[in-house]
Amino acid sequence: MVPPAPTSAAASVSQSSDSNEVLFEALYDFTTTDEGDLPFKMGDVIRASADQNLDDDWLAGFLNGVGGWFPRNYTKRIDNKCVSILSLLCSFPLYRMYNDLTSDTHGLE
Repeated sequence: MVPPAPTSAAASVSQSSDSNEVLFEALYDFTTTDEGDLPFKMGDVIRASADQNLDDDWLAGFLNGVGGWFPRNYTKRIDNKCVSILSLLCSFPLYRMYNDLTSDTHGLE
């Protein structure tokens, strides 16, 4: 299901960190070729505005300065206080390798 598109995802979600921001950690990789969708990798932290209905199936968010729609069921909401530690950990290749090795597919797809 494709969500109704706002004028732009960038308009829906601010790139700055503030009290109106909610963070989601990617539980799975999401690849897409649909314009307006936001692709991500497991472990990425997506920023979303709390001004939208956070129970919707698709949310507008930002990752690495790029805005777009992402499926909420591929993510979990995380505490904003954990983002700096989580971002630091996720930036290390060893962390990603560990996640690949401990996943159900053992890094093989």
